[in-house]
Amino acid sequence: MTHSRAITALVPFKTGSLERQPVAVLAITFLADWLFFNHGLGISCAIFAAAVCLAAATTNKQAGQTQVWLACAIAVAGLVPVVEQVGILSLLICALSVIAFALIATGHQGESLTQALSNAGRLMFAGPFRLLPDLFLSKRLMRRSRRGTDRQGLAAGWLVPVFFGAVFLLLFTAANPLIEQVITSFEFLPETDGIGFYRVVFWLIVSSVTWPYIRVRFSKRKRIEYSAPVAEAGPHEATPVPAAKRRAESERLFNTASVRRSLLLFNALFAVQTALDIVFLWGGADLPAGTTYAEYAHRGAYPLIATALLAAVFVLIAMRPASATESAQAIRTLVYLWVGQNILLVISAIHRLELYVDIYALTELRVAAFIWMGLVAAGLALIVARIVFQRSNEWLVAANLATLMTVLYASSFVNFTHLIAGYNVDHSFEVAGKGVSLDTKYLVQLGAMSLPALDRFIAHQRSRSEKVAPYLLGSRDRLSYEHRRRSASNWRHWTFRDWRLVQYLRRPRSVAQISP
Repeated sequence: MTHSRAITALVPFKTGSLERQPVAVLAITFLADWLFFNHGLGISCAIFAAAVCLAAATTNKQAGQTQVWLACAIAVAGLVPVVEQVGILSLLICALSVIAFALIATGHQGESLTQALSNAGRLMFAGPFRLLPDLFLSKRLMRRSRRGTDRQGLAAGWLVPVFFGAVFLLLFTAANPLIEQVITSFEFLPETDGIGFYRVVFWLIVSSVTWPYIRVRFSKRKRIEYSAPVAEAGPHEATPVPAAKRRAESERLFNTASVRRSLLLFNALFAVQTALDIVFLWGGADLPAGTTYAEYAHRGAYPLIATALLAAVFVLIAMRPASATESAQAIRTLVYLWVGQNILLVISAIHRLELYVDIYALTELRVAAFIWMGLVAAGLALIVARIVFQRSNEWLVAANLATLMTVLYASSFVNFTHLIAGYNVDHSFEVAGKGVSLDTKYLVQLGAMSLPALDRFIAHQRSRSEKVAPYLLGSRDRLSYEHRRRSASNWRHWTFRDWRLVQYLRRPRSVAQISP
């Protein structure tokens, strides 16, 4: 197999070299220390992720040139959200892009979606435990090899002892203050507060987590098919149940008759709920005494989503590919009707939540609920598409993953804090003349990104000659000062979204609006 040299030609690393991979992980670890230890997160996350991708490309055998360029495109796309703003979502996307880069660039993405997900899971969860076993293995392989040069033999004899010696030295440094004084007197680590136990733990964690990307390797496991009947097994042998027998046992429970009756009952029950929503939620009919629209909207939003998810599970089990229930036309019609009612229920749940937000304002949890409900509706529609076009469950998983990743990637560019703060200000009783009064404490808790909305609220109150609470003015000044100080304190904290807020705070008009 031919391997691309598009990246390795630029870096003096031998591709797939066992003796150079530990050197790379040490370099990555010290880079992480310089970027992250006792520092906040910012552009440093993008720099570190790019460094891990570069190390993965230069210390492993690469796949074809097309795959390498595809992996680079995915990595760049994953770095953009974390440059925009560091958060849980952007960090997750960045981490997933690094995983995808490591798998695709080294040709370990697998031949199917199931294998790709399996490799990604092993890279994330099993990979960090491979550091020590791999180092011992590389040492044994180097000792057995007689094809290397004297220089490689010298590296094989010294690399592992130096690596573990450094680890032990760090542990002793954390345990003994005298050794720590000697080590720190060399001042080889600027901008640090010495070496302590937590720092050693940080180094070991970074080394373990980044090692599987520097040495991408998967053991080949043979899949064993069991076709022998159970009767041939010995008295002490546990013979696995063949797949055909498991499928037959499942179809005894989810046979054509039981699925048809279930769908008839489910459609009847859902029809009652749909009719009630049409009358009270969409039609505006008077609710029974003691029940408010806010209570009706709030109580139904989340249980309906749980109902839709349970319905999706039932459909997936009952309508397995190539099963008798899937081929029955009457059952397919009932499934389409039921899934359609579920989509209507999700739309009703979204409308319920919208009515509740109109009365009780917007929060981060409610924004997440809106997104989640949209994903559930899309998932139900994809289930119908799988049945209509007779696709496999693997296709359904891939389509849902693609939808999820698209939504999450787009969401990483949305300033939800700014959106929530602006919505609550614009729809508050003080500004809109209806709804609830603005929860200024929650507005302040949202952080610096709420400052533009906070400024609008203060300016509106002053334009109406109404008194602005000193707490609000003080909180505004504190948020502005802390954001400016953090942005100017260290370049590692820089993000594009924070930079845009700093530019806003520097505008003379915003200061004039807030000045007492």
